[in-house]
Amino acid sequence: MPALSQIALSVGRLERSVDWYRQVLGMRPTGSTALFRGPVMGKVTGIPGPVSRCAWLVDCQRRFQLELFEFSRPEPRRRKPVPEPGRIGYRSMVVRVDDFDLVLRSNGAPVAVEGQPGGRRAILHDPDGNPVEVTEADPREPGRCRQRSGIPCAVRGVVASVPDLDRTRRFFGDALGLREANGPFQRTAFWADDIAIEFDHCPNAEPWPNGYRLSDIGFLNVAFAWPGRAGFRHAANRIRRSGYRLVSRPVDLRLGGVVYAEDDQGFSVELGYQSRFAATRLGFLE
Repeated sequence: MPALSQIALSVGRLERSVDWYRQVLGMRPTGSTALFRGPVMGKVTGIPGPVSRCAWLVDCQRRFQLELFEFSRPEPRRRKPVPEPGRIGYRSMVVRVDDFDLVLRSNGAPVAVEGQPGGRRAILHDPDGNPVEVTEADPREPGRCRQRSGIPCAVRGVVASVPDLDRTRRFFGDALGLREANGPFQRTAFWADDIAIEFDHCPNAEPWPNGYRLSDIGFLNVAFAWPGRAGFRHAANRIRRSGYRLVSRPVDLRLGGVVYAEDDQGFSVELGYQSRFAATRLGFLE
């Protein structure tokens, strides 16, 4: 089963977003690059003529990162506000935090808090308005995956709205090989190692806007990692044989590989693997 290795967002101002995730949630920056541009980037992502800057932050789990893109070409658009969960797409991230009260103080703006001490949760919004649900309770066993010291948070989920759960199960379960979770979720959920993908069933969800591009402001996609080249190649072939679209042929340099895929409801996922050498240079490891 692959691990969810990355959640990617397109942001309006890179430094502003990095500061928010560092100062409010306690994530740790691990590097940046301006090399994600040009024909190869465009081929892999399907974004025409991309020019971007990118920065990475990590939580307390090894081989997971938050990836933030600031695109200068094509100029990113903002999606109009729609009451959640009534819009198709990835829509929020779930983060367990060590010190709930400190996070609320660091956020500054007042928010509504649900639950009792030990099980409290609240919805914050990053500088671009993306919802981040912070929780005290951990759906995984206490202390699991605490492999980085001094980072007081762990991403535990990403939430999406989908019009058809059966089609979601076929892609994320059958084709990608994720295991459907039994609890403690109120939505349909799949485990990707220690991070869950939760799906709200919204038959009347507003569709992707005309001309939507991955570079538009908001949640861009999620990435799954396999421990080696063979698993990555097998997964890409299985998705293709299952009738789903690979945006390009896999880019495989043996030190690492990547390919973007789309399901039949318009969701983008990234498949990949990295050697330790590549993971260090791509901000996964310090």
